[in-house]
Amino acid sequence: MVTTDYIITTAATLVAAIFASGFINMLITRRYTLQDKKDIEREALKYLMRDSLTRYLKELVADGEASDADKQYAESWHDLYKRFGWNGQLDPLMAKVRELPEERKQK
Repeated sequence: MVTTDYIITTAATLVAAIFASGFINMLITRRYTLQDKKDIEREALKYLMRDSLTRYLKELVADGEASDADKQYAESWHDLYKRFGWNGQLDPLMAKVRELPEERKQK
């Protein structure tokens, strides 16, 4: 024979399990949603950085000269570009910047 206490305990256990399951599901969904957002932000940052570096390198090459500071700045950005895992498309442009003559002092 099933007692009232047994029914109440079983019902409470089921309700607690349902809430716990929903809570765990919410936490997992939230974690992956936040991870997706971080991935999107990282990808956007990667493309913005690549675009900025491309423009900067092309500007230096167009000027035909670069100071040591300009070259060091370009090297730092290029190293970061490579750490992002890009495929090396900017390597030839960076090589041109490395070969540029020292910037002349203006009088």
